[in-house]
Amino acid sequence: MNVKIAEAEKWAAQDPHVSTRKELEEIIRQAKAGESAALAELDARFHGSLTFGTAGIRGLVGAGESRMNVAVVTRVTYGLLQYLLQNIPEAKSRGIVIGRDARHGSEIFLETTARVARAFGFKTMVLEKPAPTPLTAYAVTATKAAAGVMVTASHNPPKYNGYKVYWENGAQIIPPHDKGIAAQIDAAPPVNEIELGDDHFELIDHLADEYVKKVLELSPLSTPKKNLRIVYSAMHGVGTELVSRVLKDAGYSSLSLVDEQCTPDPDFPTVEFPNPEEDGALDLAMKVAEEVQADIILANDPDADRLAAVIFDSDRNAVALSGNEMGLIMGHHLLTTRSGGGQDRLVMTTVVSSTQLGYIAKRLGVQYKETLTGFKWIANNALEAEKTGSKFVFGFEEAIGFSVGPLVRDKDGVSAALIFSEIAAMCKAENKTVLDRLSEIRREFGYFMTRQFSATLTGQEGAEKIASIMTALRDEGLDELAGHRVTSTWDLVAQTKTKKGEESVSMSDTPVTNALIYEFDGGRAAIRPSGTEPKIKLYLEVNLEIGDDSTEQEVKETGDKILESLVQDFRTRVGL
Repeated sequence: MNVKIAEAEKWAAQDPHVSTRKELEEIIRQAKAGESAALAELDARFHGSLTFGTAGIRGLVGAGESRMNVAVVTRVTYGLLQYLLQNIPEAKSRGIVIGRDARHGSEIFLETTARVARAFGFKTMVLEKPAPTPLTAYAVTATKAAAGVMVTASHNPPKYNGYKVYWENGAQIIPPHDKGIAAQIDAAPPVNEIELGDDHFELIDHLADEYVKKVLELSPLSTPKKNLRIVYSAMHGVGTELVSRVLKDAGYSSLSLVDEQCTPDPDFPTVEFPNPEEDGALDLAMKVAEEVQADIILANDPDADRLAAVIFDSDRNAVALSGNEMGLIMGHHLLTTRSGGGQDRLVMTTVVSSTQLGYIAKRLGVQYKETLTGFKWIANNALEAEKTGSKFVFGFEEAIGFSVGPLVRDKDGVSAALIFSEIAAMCKAENKTVLDRLSEIRREFGYFMTRQFSATLTGQEGAEKIASIMTALRDEGLDELAGHRVTSTWDLVAQTKTKKGEESVSMSDTPVTNALIYEFDGGRAAIRPSGTEPKIKLYLEVNLEIGDDSTEQEVKETGDKILESLVQDFRTRVGL
């Protein structure tokens, strides 16, 4: 018998969920009849278990070990709970928090997680209604739980779902917890031998009121708010209720919703890809903005942990801000408008995000730190810094993720929406636009321009090409890029930083990751393989000054030319 058919039959015999078991049995029947499409489908569904990493698991919803389904969630939860029992004192009595978005499968995956926890004897606290990811993260620390689980696939396509794990500190897990949990999952018994408990869960949806109150405390300024016209889209996700409450309770009464996108819908019918950064995703929001003459458009991704913003210049031209631009504006605002300033304040970003906030922090005399890519690193590094007296003010990553203070130990699109609205309201009260504020920052602190390039290289051949590019760059080194002299090289596998003409300096306090960073005259380049897609990515930044006799547009045109030359030089060097 075909090996994959045998694997599939063994899995189907264990699968406790009727629909996925029948789904798999039908594919098996077709495969036994010799249908090539069914055989290929079994290969796809049984090419290994979904890998448990620092973002938990994520995959297509469906039957089989390589898909998101009740059987997989059961085994993952078993492994997680075993690990918690071994590593967190009083884990059972402290309990576990579980939340979910509104995707296909999210409700049954939450119920499955909760019932396994009940069988283990864990206090089981559940957000019954679909809720934003930051509310689940907040609930972990608010209840002093041992851990949290959020069932979500964030802004992935409709056919995906996922399972994100938070540690007792409210931040996403980092090594060695990911490997420890993965080992316990591998040691789990067959699914049909894992006991399920009852459905007597403790419902904690009331924590949304507490969370809203604390988010509102992040915006203490008495800025005129009623005249600010805001358009909001939830991107068919779960952000509408909490974002609307926060903005209206804060005094932003002129809020217009994109009705077609503000009710949860797991099929995301109005967008090809439910990510507000994607082309066309905000077309409906733009239409509403034109009708109401909005000052800003705000949009969350489906689980509301990210925030996108569109602003308008004085001529009503729409400008979609990048994550780097939003991070710059928000970080500068929080550092310059809040009382209680001091050198103990800390702002953070990642090594592939803009460095400009670091320049501002240095000028203002506050702390700045860069972490590896991923908000889990910002959150966990902030927690470590706070142990030595630092006060975390703000963190961001270029992928429109923002965290305001220590309220949520993850990116939070709800609190970010409030702070960005505060900035827009302040600008409007001064007869300015947010774009004017960005220009003021650039004139004072420099014009830092960023660009990304990525190449998709699929299959085994693609994986080998990506590996060979990284190996060649390490072996051959890089002295210049498009005529710009490289002044230092960071190798985050070797954990070294090497300045030209000097001995390498250890970066042993930085976790190992496959990335290279080159600092050159007037900028920086970071190169890394994607952790979730078959891509190699290039992140570029150039630092320019706006002189007294030059315009911002002239500087932008110069920067665009430099960035394009850097992209083309990189592509030529690595054969892309």
